[in-house]
Amino acid sequence: MHREGVSPNSVTFVSILKACSKVGLIEQGQKIHSEIARRGGLDADIAISSALVDMYAKVGATEKAQEIFDNLQARNVVVWTALIGGFAKDGSAEKALAFYEQMQLEGVSPNSVTYLCCLKACGIIGEIDKGKEIHDELILKKILKTDVNVGNALVDMYSKCGCLLEAQHVFDNLPLRNMITWNSLITGYADFDYADEVLSCYHEMCCQGMIPDEITFVCTLRSCGKLEALEQGREIHAEIARRGLEQSNQALCVGLVDMYAKCGSLLKAHELFDKLQERDMVAWTALITGYTKYDYGEEALRCFEQMQLEGYSSDSVTLLCSLKACGRAGAVEQAGSLHAEIARQGLLDHDQNIGNALVDMYAKLGLLSKAQEVFDKLPYHDVVSWTALIAGYAKDGQGKKALKCYDEMQLDGFSPDPATYVCILNACASIGAIEQGKEVHVQLGRNGLLEKDLNIGNALIDMYAKCGLMEKAREVFGNLDVRDVVSWTALIAGYAKLGKSVDVFSMFERMITEGERPDLVTFTSIMSACSHTGLVDSGQAWFEAMSKEYGLNATAQQVFSMVDLLSRAGYLDQAIKMVKNMKSDTDCVLWHSLLNACQKWGNVEIARKAFKQAMQEEEPACDSVFDYYAGT
Repeated sequence: MHREGVSPNSVTFVSILKACSKVGLIEQGQKIHSEIARRGGLDADIAISSALVDMYAKVGATEKAQEIFDNLQARNVVVWTALIGGFAKDGSAEKALAFYEQMQLEGVSPNSVTYLCCLKACGIIGEIDKGKEIHDELILKKILKTDVNVGNALVDMYSKCGCLLEAQHVFDNLPLRNMITWNSLITGYADFDYADEVLSCYHEMCCQGMIPDEITFVCTLRSCGKLEALEQGREIHAEIARRGLEQSNQALCVGLVDMYAKCGSLLKAHELFDKLQERDMVAWTALITGYTKYDYGEEALRCFEQMQLEGYSSDSVTLLCSLKACGRAGAVEQAGSLHAEIARQGLLDHDQNIGNALVDMYAKLGLLSKAQEVFDKLPYHDVVSWTALIAGYAKDGQGKKALKCYDEMQLDGFSPDPATYVCILNACASIGAIEQGKEVHVQLGRNGLLEKDLNIGNALIDMYAKCGLMEKAREVFGNLDVRDVVSWTALIAGYAKLGKSVDVFSMFERMITEGERPDLVTFTSIMSACSHTGLVDSGQAWFEAMSKEYGLNATAQQVFSMVDLLSRAGYLDQAIKMVKNMKSDTDCVLWHSLLNACQKWGNVEIARKAFKQAMQEEEPACDSVFDYYAGT
């Protein structure tokens, strides 16, 4: 156009500026602005001025946009809206709404686009009162009946502010809806973890003939993961595959990995992870979180190490998961490297969650001196860090230290939470600290937690039962509104410890009558009772019933109980046969129990058989046991 000697007019400049704003060409826009200024007089044209403000605002140069705006002699709704929209897009929502107020003070009425920009600004900063004012204006002007974009913005504003009932109400009353309307509502429900509502909206949307897009699928997959709704997740995956979207969108592909990981389908999650075109930080985090959640600690740590080898730096989320995985997997070697990485990033100085998780990891690994050291160096303590330390001491059998920490925590001004109470009751149980346990019981009565938290009730029953106060244990049990297998088993274990087999069997029958299914721990307690009272036939019957009637496969713990029962009663041949048939990491414990029984009964022949068989197992962990018996 220039080469042919044709001079651009205001319409030309407006069109070119619009093109620059659409594709974000700020340098070309600045050149056009210079050309306009060089020609003189054109920048007084309201259409060109509006286009300049709009262009600078849309490319993120809001200060320049405001500079031009401030120099305008006349301002119409278009130029006001361009500036308001620019600030809203730039995240400067307060400024956007301030200009909206100023516009109205100057007597300029907003149009649909102005309302749309202001609703976006309200959603960004949660300005619900201003959003409701705009809603009232929209109803008064009947704009919602004709403009679907404004309706979408209103649903989105309420959703982003967490006012989901209002968002649903607006949605239900909109005469016009499109895909954006549905996604605004679905995204709102997803962002505030209303997973059931997300899936309900998804199914309703499909029934109404709407075709879900990538945004819809990402939200629904997240909700399936939240609910652990694997079958629904698979159905949505099938729809994604049918539409050919499985490999076209990174967020969608990562969403599938995350959904399967959260639902516990970890092989599928890893399979999809391996197919990703880009294994980004979000994908690694989804996989590591899944393995950690389902106690595959070693896999989680392998993924963490591989992630670092591929050049990704760990963040607080992956470190939190890895610390948890390390504690659960007993991975002492990795503990030091994780601690070093946290120290390198300086996270202990400002991330309380990381500090608490580090204390918890060392406590779970039984490295209580390290846990205490980290705890002492934390800049701040909270109930979580105190509870992690208390739990570690309680688990390690250091009940007195746990009780000392509990007292110090309260002196430090922190009130115990439900997890703390469970840990301290466990500590009282482990050392028979009945008086302190009773004090905790009084505290629980004062704050009403017994009625609210079954885990606390179970821990209290267990504490009284382990301390031999079965009447108190029964009293707490009787006052529980809800009971589970743990409640029943705590009572059964208490009676078993006292050798009261009649009460054990009676409680078991009552448990079955009331519809509660036993677990392996229940049977361990029953067989322990049989062992202490010499009821060999009953013990064998219960052992068989465990698998035949209740479908429970015996682990080393139940086999140990059975070996102990047979050994105590002098059935050493049967005991040795059972040990030979059981291959596990606890073989040395079983052999130790059997050899103890041989000593008790003076059965040298069986002892020799047992010792010979044990030596053939080549268990290095049992060397000290074998050395001891070799000399006896």
